[in-house]
Amino acid sequence: MRVREQDGNEALPWWETKTVEVTMEGLRFGRRIVLWGGMIVAFGAIVLLLGALTLFHLGYRPEASESIKVEPREWASPQSMEMTTESVRILSLNFNHGAGPEHRAVEQGDTAPVAAGAVKERVDRLAQLVLDERVDVVVLQGVDFESEYSGSLDQVEYLASKLKWGYVIKARSWRHPYLPFPEPLDGKIIGKVDMGLAIVSRFALFNTERFSLPRETLDDWWKTTFAPNYCLLKTELTLGGKKLFVYNTELTAGAQSDRERQAREVAAIISQTSNGRGLLAGTFWAEPKVKGMKPKEGHADCTLDLIRHRMNFNSLYKDWEVGKDRQAFVTFTDRSGAARVVDYVVPERKLEVHRWQRLEVDPPISAHTPILVEVLP
Repeated sequence: MRVREQDGNEALPWWETKTVEVTMEGLRFGRRIVLWGGMIVAFGAIVLLLGALTLFHLGYRPEASESIKVEPREWASPQSMEMTTESVRILSLNFNHGAGPEHRAVEQGDTAPVAAGAVKERVDRLAQLVLDERVDVVVLQGVDFESEYSGSLDQVEYLASKLKWGYVIKARSWRHPYLPFPEPLDGKIIGKVDMGLAIVSRFALFNTERFSLPRETLDDWWKTTFAPNYCLLKTELTLGGKKLFVYNTELTAGAQSDRERQAREVAAIISQTSNGRGLLAGTFWAEPKVKGMKPKEGHADCTLDLIRHRMNFNSLYKDWEVGKDRQAFVTFTDRSGAARVVDYVVPERKLEVHRWQRLEVDPPISAHTPILVEVLP
């Protein structure tokens, strides 16, 4: 029987009242769970974002252009820096991070380590090659300055100390104390990375600069955020009373559109700084256009021509020669065994080059082949 209260409303029986109270308490508890759960998720997202921002700011973020101070190393030998010939011999090599004949794609997320002992052994053999060929300037791409994955060895300083050459310049393309790349949630990280371009010389180097190139766009925002900062390294030699401008670069091996944007920037920088006496060495990851070869992508890769034609470079060989005898010009072998022509040394027309040679080394120092040129300044 229902009971009428003083205000005229009927009161619920005690058992129904209890049910309503339990139901309301359950709803309030559910709302608290949802509220706290939402707050925890939001807090976790904020912490993750702050962590990512912190890691991002710990990394190297270069200016568009930076001057690099060159100071002679303490082991420099004055006798080795004397100009004794009328020409300068320049060797260019993509050192492949010291990984030897197996290609390392660190920029693409390759996290496999390389033992420090193996890296040292390859630097030792490179130093011996430089001495045997009487090289004056070594231009390097794909080198590490104490990266964790390559045994934390500064490959450039070690090479300079072996050669007793006093002039060393470095242009970093990737520097981070802890790189959460490429897939931290899957445990795939690179850790400490410090890599880029370098030039080691027995002659004094002047007016050295690093120029940033357009960054590449990777698969997702996370990878793009921590992508490397590609660059162009420029330095100046004074030989025989004349200036020689040496440039060094490595373009992206990724998207063709990104590589072509970088090539345009390289051509523009050199045109503004070389006075027609520039020599560019590096890995372009683009091959000469050979008649009959179909492009792998939607259109032919114009990277090489964007550099050659805009800068009036003097090609040391014709593209048709590559098609006629490809093996004579191959500079790189990838993991599948495919042989490619991707490394170049190209001088401007005011320079006279009377030697161009691929140096076959057995066993290979790198997946890339060293290129030697002799230039009359």
